Amino acid sequence: MNATAAPYTGLAVTANNIERTFKRHSPHQFAMTRAERLLRNFFVAAVLYIGVFLGYIPAPKSLEEIWLYVPFLVVVSFGLWCLYTLVYGVLTFQDKEADFKELVKEIETAKADLRTKGVTVD
Repeated sequence: MNATAAPYTGLAVTANNIERTFKRHSPHQFAMTRAERLLRNFFVAAVLYIGVFLGYIPAPKSLEEIWLYVPFLVVVSFGLWCLYTLVYGVLTFQDKEADFKELVKEIETAKADLRTKGVTVD
């Protein structure tokens, strides 16, 4: 081995290597998506529910009386939330006249383009 050759440091963990690694990745790449957060929260809630249901986690007597109804209440609450979201969206829907005209113009442009290519449109 040549005494002047530098040793191989490709696997060395240095502050500079770590900094370059994190600069390459955007901070949003490591963020959880909504689905991942929903699944994580569901999993935690399910583990807690099963733990209390099977007696591994102590619970007050009043909670034990209604514990069997909790999944039903969760489903009903979710359904009511979906209904509220739907009704609120319909009630607060705003007609956008300019957007409508722009969309109709884009549709006419697309139809004209398709006609020039020999496609039969309405």
